[in-house]
Amino acid sequence: MNTPNMTFMKYFYDAAENRSIAKSALLNFVTQPAISQGIHRLEDSLDIKLLKHRKNQFKLTSDGLLLHRRCRELFRLMSDIQSDIAINQKELTGAIRLGISQSLAHSLLPGLLNKFGKTYPKIIPVVKLGTTTTIAEGVKSGQVEFGIVVDHGKLREFAKTSLIRGSYCTAQSIQISTEFKDNYILTDERPETLGLKRIYKRAHKRDLNVSMEVESWGVILRLVEAGLGVGLLPDFMLNCNWSKNPKLKWKKYQDLPYELVSIHSRDTELSRISKLFHQEIVSYYQKTQKNLHS
Repeated sequence: MNTPNMTFMKYFYDAAENRSIAKSALLNFVTQPAISQGIHRLEDSLDIKLLKHRKNQFKLTSDGLLLHRRCRELFRLMSDIQSDIAINQKELTGAIRLGISQSLAHSLLPGLLNKFGKTYPKIIPVVKLGTTTTIAEGVKSGQVEFGIVVDHGKLREFAKTSLIRGSYCTAQSIQISTEFKDNYILTDERPETLGLKRIYKRAHKRDLNVSMEVESWGVILRLVEAGLGVGLLPDFMLNCNWSKNPKLKWKKYQDLPYELVSIHSRDTELSRISKLFHQEIVSYYQKTQKNLHS
């Protein structure tokens, strides 16, 4: 076995992270054949097979999966070394890979990135949008270093930090027409939507009418503002500058609680720059929690 070439390791790592030879080529400013040749030469130097060669599919062998995990640790360590050097030079550099839902991104990122960017101008946030499920999968696969999600009770395999606890609310426009007052706009079937349906049935002796299912809270809010029905949203959205609207009426349900958490792999420590960004997020939500209960 020969000492592996670091350039070829980077080609392989970027391809494995993105499950794409083409994406690795873009990231490394080379051609796709150069990536394929580099991975092949890496296989020769290590005397192992890294890829399962299937048409139009990117699949790692068991050795490929192992090397991918080790590469992730290696390049994270290299990032920390760069950060240590930058600390001595009073300037941090690198990328932060964060997974977050679109609605949370709207409420959290503009102010936070503005503040963080002024302090650390050479740190680059790489944001991947998704649902709790897809973000959890991204953390597990290493595509994102940590995620901000609502805990749906299926995150036990991750290291978690509680950010904020609150309740779900119904929201409707004060100008909503009579024909839409009994129309509810909900996400897909989740504990909070099932809970609202039970509460509604106890109070009205009939089933709640779901007129639309929408994955994004932000989109639900826009539809509610347009007077198209009643939406179910977490109460932290009441505190967002972009969602404050005097023409909306909110009703909080203490029986429909939620907990917003950050998640990351139990097996891998966050990089130094991600720890800094994570602490900024924790501080932001500590202030938000006080505002919700003030």
